Amino acid sequence: MQITCVTQFWCLIGFGLSYSNSDMIRFNLLNGYVQVQDLLSQPSSVFMTPQIDQFQDVQIISVSQSSSSFTAIFQRRIKTYDLTDRTINVYETTPMIYMLGGSQDFSNYSQYGMFNYTFGQSSTCHYTCASCIGPSAQQCTQCQDSSRVLIDGYCYQYNNMSYPKAYENIISNQFVLYWTYDSTYVYMLFEMIPCSWFGLGFDGTQMNGTDMILFEVVGNQMIVHDMQGQSNKVPNDDTMIGGHQDWQIIGQKISSTLLQVKVKRKLKNQDSYDYDFSQRKDINALYAYGTNGSLMYHYASRGIIQLHLSQDDTQYNWSAWQSLVFRGHSILMFLFWGLLSDIGIFFARQLKSYPKYAKVHGTIFLFQALFTYVFVFAMIIQQQQVIQALGYQKPQIIAHFICGVYILIAISLQLYLGFIVKNNLESRRGSERIFNLKLIHKISGYSLYIVTKVQVAIGMYIYQYNLLFWFYAYYLLLILIKIIAELLYYFEISLLPRKRIQYQLLQTDATDIYKGLVERINSNVPYQKMIKDYPRTTYVVLREAIYDVSDFNHPGGQFIFQQIKGREIGRYFYGGYPVQRLKFNPHTHSSFAINYIETRYIGDFKNESCPIIYKEEIIKLDDIEKHIWSLVEQRKLSSNAKLFTFQNSRFKIRQKLLGVQWFGRYFYIKPFAAGVDVQERPYSVVLCLSQNNIELRKQIIEYFKALVVDGTSHIEKPKLLDHFDKTLSFVIKLHTFSHNMSRFIHKTTRKRYEVTGPYGFGLELTKEAEGVHYIVCNGTGVLPFLDLFDFLIKKTIYTILQQKCGQDVANNVKFDQDFENTFVHTKFVLFGAFKNIEQFYGYPLALDLYYLCQEYGYSLFDMKLRFSTLKPSQPFEVSEKFDREFFKTSLVFEPRKIYVCGSPMFEEQITQNLIDAGVNHKNISQI
Repeated sequence: MQITCVTQFWCLIGFGLSYSNSDMIRFNLLNGYVQVQDLLSQPSSVFMTPQIDQFQDVQIISVSQSSSSFTAIFQRRIKTYDLTDRTINVYETTPMIYMLGGSQDFSNYSQYGMFNYTFGQSSTCHYTCASCIGPSAQQCTQCQDSSRVLIDGYCYQYNNMSYPKAYENIISNQFVLYWTYDSTYVYMLFEMIPCSWFGLGFDGTQMNGTDMILFEVVGNQMIVHDMQGQSNKVPNDDTMIGGHQDWQIIGQKISSTLLQVKVKRKLKNQDSYDYDFSQRKDINALYAYGTNGSLMYHYASRGIIQLHLSQDDTQYNWSAWQSLVFRGHSILMFLFWGLLSDIGIFFARQLKSYPKYAKVHGTIFLFQALFTYVFVFAMIIQQQQVIQALGYQKPQIIAHFICGVYILIAISLQLYLGFIVKNNLESRRGSERIFNLKLIHKISGYSLYIVTKVQVAIGMYIYQYNLLFWFYAYYLLLILIKIIAELLYYFEISLLPRKRIQYQLLQTDATDIYKGLVERINSNVPYQKMIKDYPRTTYVVLREAIYDVSDFNHPGGQFIFQQIKGREIGRYFYGGYPVQRLKFNPHTHSSFAINYIETRYIGDFKNESCPIIYKEEIIKLDDIEKHIWSLVEQRKLSSNAKLFTFQNSRFKIRQKLLGVQWFGRYFYIKPFAAGVDVQERPYSVVLCLSQNNIELRKQIIEYFKALVVDGTSHIEKPKLLDHFDKTLSFVIKLHTFSHNMSRFIHKTTRKRYEVTGPYGFGLELTKEAEGVHYIVCNGTGVLPFLDLFDFLIKKTIYTILQQKCGQDVANNVKFDQDFENTFVHTKFVLFGAFKNIEQFYGYPLALDLYYLCQEYGYSLFDMKLRFSTLKPSQPFEVSEKFDREFFKTSLVFEPRKIYVCGSPMFEEQITQNLIDAGVNHKNISQI
C-alpha cells in the first residue's frame, strides 16, 4: 500500500468503522525518518493512544517527503499469525478510518475520517501484477506473466536458484547455508527442513544488538525480514527503528520435505543496523527456528555456530590441527569411555585373582585420563566461541559441556583417590581405614562410568547422528556382555570343579622351599619361628591345604596378609569372623575366590597331632557326602548355650589323645542344605565334655580324694569306659544376628549338617613349653582351653599321687600321658570375664584345678575371674576391668605368651590394653 500523510507529525489508518478494538497502522516522522508501528486501539468510546502490537507485521518499502507531507510505501501480509491483526480480503471493499496528528502527542488528533478501500483492484496495480494491494511493483499478489515468479511481492523474471560453492552446516542435515560474493553483493542460499520460520544473526553471541535475517513461511511463499535482535524478545524490523529492509529474495523453492530460498544484500549498507559483509571474516552466528508459527517461542531450537565467511566459492576446510582435535576427540573418547573403561572395570571387578589386576586397572584409566585431558582441553579451545554463548546452544550441546566438565573433575578425583588406595592396599603397612576411601573411589568410579556412557551417547547424537542406531545396538550388546560376565562371576564359576594346581614360584629352589615349609608346618614348628624363618613367603592354611599367596594382591589390601600370614584362615574366608585387629566386618568370599585359591596350593596340612577322627575302612564317598553328620542330642548348659552332639556312622571319635599339641583345634559346621544363607563357622574341640571323659575325670578325682584326702587304700582304679565314641560334641552359644550358624542351629529342627575338621594350629603348645602363659578370655572364648584345663587337672593329680603315694599309684591315672616331661617349667594364668558363673562354661574344671594348685602348693595354674553381675566372694574373683592398669599390676611375671580369645570387640580392646601396658605384640596370640 502507499499512503501520503499531509502532516509533519503522524497519521494512521485503521481497519473497521470504529477506533475501538481496531487494527491500526501508524506512521510518524521522527528525526527525519519515517517510522511505522502496528497497533491495536483500546476498547473505549473515546479515542485513546493505541497499544503497540507485540508482533510488528508492517514493513516500509520506500519513503519520500516534502516540506508539508511524507509518502510511505509499505507492505503487510494478508493474513498474519497475530490474532490482533485484521485479515485482508482481496478484491473486497473494506471500511477504514484515518487520523492525522497535529503534534507529537499520539493521544490527540487534528483530523479524523472514514473511507472505503478495495484491496487488489487491478486498475492500481503495477504492470507486472495481475492483482495487487497497491500500485508498487512490490505489492503484487499475482503475476501478469506466467513466466515470472512471485517472490515477496515482486514478480521476478527469473527464479535464481544457482548454488554457491562455499557452505556451512548450521544444523547437520537440517539447515545448510551456501554463500558467495561479488563486488557489490553477498548472496546466500538457505536449505531448511519444513518449519514456520528460521532466523540467523550475524557476528554476535547474544540476541541483543545482533543484525538478523529472518524467513517466514506463508502458504507456498517465503517472506524475508531484515531485523535487529533484542534480548529475550521478538527482534525489531529495521524499518521500525529507522533502518531499511535490505535483504531481497531472488529465488525460492518450497516442497513438503525441503525449503530453499536465495537472497542477496549489499556488502555494506548505509543502514547502521546491518552487518558489514565486506570484511569477509569468520564470525559467530546465532540461529533459531520454530515450528508453531509464533516468533515468540522457539523453546530450545536455537544455538550458535561459527560461520567461515572468509571462504568464497569453496567449502571450509579445517586445518590439520582442527581435524586432529575433532577426530581425536570423537574416536578416542568413544574407544576410551565406550570400551576401554569397561575393560579396566572388568579387571578390577572380575579379575582380582590376576596378580597385577590393580596395576592394569590403574594403568588403563591413567592412560585414557591423560588423553582425555589433552583432547578435551583442545576441543574446549577450538570451540571456545561456542562455549561463550552456551546459553544459546541446543540442550544436547549444553548437556555435553556440563557432562564434560563433571568428567574432568571426576577423573582428577578418581586418579588421586586411586593412587592413595592402590599404594595403601599394596603396602603391608596399610590400614583398614582405607576402606572408607576405597568405597568413595568405587562409588565415584561407577558414577563416572555412567556419566561417561551418557556423554558418549550425547556426542554421537550431536556429531554422528546417522550412526546412532548402530551405537545403541553396541550399547545393548555391551550391557548384555556385562550381565553375562556378572552371572558367570557369581554363579557359573561356582559350578566349575576345583582344580588343585601345584603352584610354583620363579626361583629355581622353589620346590625345596615349599618342601621344607610344608614339612615344618606339619612338624608343629611354632608360628613365630615359622614367620621368622620364612619372611618373604606369605603362606596361609585353609582347612587341610597350604597355599602361597606371596605375589597375590589382595583386593582388601596387603596389610590383611600381615594379620593372617601362617594362620588357618577358614573362619575369615567363609565370613564367620572378622580378621583380628582390623576394623571391618566379616566378609564371605565368592565361589570365584574359593576356586582361585586352589591354584596357589603348595602342600597338605596333615594335622596329625590331632587324630580325633577315626575311620576303620576307606570310605568310597565323595568329599561332601562323607562329612554329613546328624544332630542327635542337645543338652542345655546355660540360658543361652547348649552342648550339641553329632553322629556319623562312618566315623568314630577317639576319647584319648596323647600330648598337648592338639589343644584348641576346631571343626567347621554348616547346614547341609541348598539355598540356606548361613555362614560356616568354626567350633572348638572340647573332648573333656564328652560323657566318657566326664566319667573318667570323675573317677580320677574320686580316686585322688580317697587316697590323699580320705586316706582310703581300697578303691577301684580309674578306667576309661571306651577308647572310641560314636558322637562328637560342641558347645554353641546362641547369637541373634542374621545369617548366623548358632542362631540357625538353636532355632531350627534341621538334623543334617556338614562337619569337617579338625583344623587350625590350636594353642601351639609343646611339652617343652616354658615360662608363664596368660589366658585372657570372655564368654565362649574359654572353650579352646577346656581340654588344657582337663590335662592340667590330671597332671596335678598325677604329680601329687606320685609324691604322696608312689609311682605305681600315680600310674593308675596316667593313661599313657607323659606328665613328667610336660610343662615342667610352665605356669598358666587365667584372666576370665563373664556375666555370671553360668556363662563360664567349664567353671568346675577351672575351679578344681585352682583349688588343687592352691591346696598343695603347685604353681602350675592361677586365675582371676570377673563376673559382671556378681560381687567378688572368692579369692580369685576381682571387680576391676581388664584395662591397662589392671595388666600393669597383674602381669607379675614376664609373659612368654598371652592368649586372647573372645568376641571380636573384646579381643580388639584387650589386645590394645596389653600393648598399652607394655606387652610386646609378638607375645600376643589371638585364638
